[in-house]
Amino acid sequence: MHNWWKKFFSVYPLEVPAKNTAQEVRFLLRALKLKKGQGLLDLGCGVGRHSIPLARAGFRVTGFDLTQRYLAQAKRRAIGSSIRWVRGDMRRLPFQNEFDAAINMFTSFGYFSNIQDDLQVLRAVHRALKPRGVFFLDTFNGEYNRLNFRDQIWEELGGGRFVLRSNAWKERDGIFTDWIFIDLRRGVGRGRSFIRMYDKKRISGLLRKTGFRPLRFWGDFQGHSYAPQRKRLMVLARKVL
Repeated sequence: MHNWWKKFFSVYPLEVPAKNTAQEVRFLLRALKLKKGQGLLDLGCGVGRHSIPLARAGFRVTGFDLTQRYLAQAKRRAIGSSIRWVRGDMRRLPFQNEFDAAINMFTSFGYFSNIQDDLQVLRAVHRALKPRGVFFLDTFNGEYNRLNFRDQIWEELGGGRFVLRSNAWKERDGIFTDWIFIDLRRGVGRGRSFIRMYDKKRISGLLRKTGFRPLRFWGDFQGHSYAPQRKRLMVLARKVL
């Protein structure tokens, strides 16, 4: 499972369900409280699902991702928008004191087999932000997943596409998943992934250790507070050191 993401995202669908994108962007605008023209880093930007509408809302957006096919798709979708696209490893961001805010959406944190790598990501985000810059992290709620663990999940993505996930816990650390992607037009793809599970206490410790102060937690994009029964762990933190 070492560096699993290098192969996984070559088979993961380019187009993921995006019906909630507008709501998520509205939530981000309220949470970040940015002014038009300020700089924003979309870390793990994928195909630009959030980068593009945020740029069109008036922010200077940099989309950062490791997967070339995602960045190529993002560039095609962003015609008419001024966005800087950068390919690289999130542990080694090539920025320093550049952004007013950074976001990491759709559970693209906790991929690494060693928790020290997660700390390295947070330190890289800290360096990339200007003094008192803010960081919004959206990931799975580890408490919810422990309470509602399912070893198999069948999901219809639409357009004749389906996915089957077979899950297994790694002690208290996270979830290994075997994926089967079925596309009635293109055939079958397979992949494996690992996501480290975080709860409020655990992510707060990592953020404080890397020079952030957690400001507020939510459990969904409707604005409900974080709680074990909420599916998401969403935190806004400020760079303080």
